[in-house]
Amino acid sequence: MIESSAISDSLVSAIASSARQAVPFEHVLLSSCFPRELYKSMISNFPRKEYLTPLRHADAMVNGELTRLQLNLGKEAWDRLPVPEVGFWKGVHAGVTSRAVRDALFSVHKEVLEERHGPAFERMRMEIRATLICDLAGYRIGIHPDIASKIVTTQFYLPVDDSRSHIGTRFYRVEEKGFAFDRQVQFLPNSGYSFPVTDTSFHGVSPLDAVDSPRYSIMLVYYAIKERQSRASDYDCISQRAARFIGRICVLKVCVLNSVWQEGSVFCALIREFSIRCLYSIDGWSGDRGHGPNAVCSRRSDGYVYGRRSIVVRSEIRGGFKSCFPIIHWIAFTWTAAHWKRVRQDPR
Repeated sequence: MIESSAISDSLVSAIASSARQAVPFEHVLLSSCFPRELYKSMISNFPRKEYLTPLRHADAMVNGELTRLQLNLGKEAWDRLPVPEVGFWKGVHAGVTSRAVRDALFSVHKEVLEERHGPAFERMRMEIRATLICDLAGYRIGIHPDIASKIVTTQFYLPVDDSRSHIGTRFYRVEEKGFAFDRQVQFLPNSGYSFPVTDTSFHGVSPLDAVDSPRYSIMLVYYAIKERQSRASDYDCISQRAARFIGRICVLKVCVLNSVWQEGSVFCALIREFSIRCLYSIDGWSGDRGHGPNAVCSRRSDGYVYGRRSIVVRSEIRGGFKSCFPIIHWIAFTWTAAHWKRVRQDPR
């Protein structure tokens, strides 16, 4: 097993030497992340495709094929990888997910994290996931800010050389008529980026050409674990799932309608009157992913309000779902009581 402390020390050094950048949102660009010889070993020991699992979401689907493969470093990987590779990646996992690396990232993003999560953010319950990523030809991901449960997103690039520097992650800023491209992280050897997840951390990836694939990287994400507080939180969880389900239905509907879109047709009218509003207001997977800046700008120019990731609108929808549950429970209770009353009066 490799020395995880060497990885941890190298990452802490790379984070400490990085400069914070506030435009278009808080982020840092990382270089010389891993020790040089270890980096070469990471590339040569990257698991073959048969050991990776396809990521199932709309952006990763191209012509019926899933174009992002991943492997979560942990029990899933230790059970799946060949024994000689398990020891190597266990060392990488221990170094990448170490307390020292977490403290370094949280320190560099402290100001934004305190603003979003409060001064006690370091004591939050959280889950750390380190995932090996392999992006194949056609992979893309639309402009999105990352889901709210993410605290910090970090990605380490693993190219062999600098010949594909143009396929890095793209950062966007929010303007009056939608999103505008701001800058692109270069896909360079032993480099990466990190940012605290906020309402404005919009980023995406352009479609990956066949000549530029595969694209290897390691994704390091810190997730907040919500405490179970009351039965009301159950309603909120259920309503979020319902809103997410409706959002995905709307995405499917728009995908189907777009395939037969003709300006001035009934399909176009349906999209403008119903689907677009749902598409950009219900769910992060539907509204924030799978749609480039041109699509957002064109919808915005039609007069439909998109707003700041439509968090308020989605909250209102979830609130509407929650408000229905007491009524549903009352109806169910009343019906059950009446049913048992009838049964007792007429046992037949």
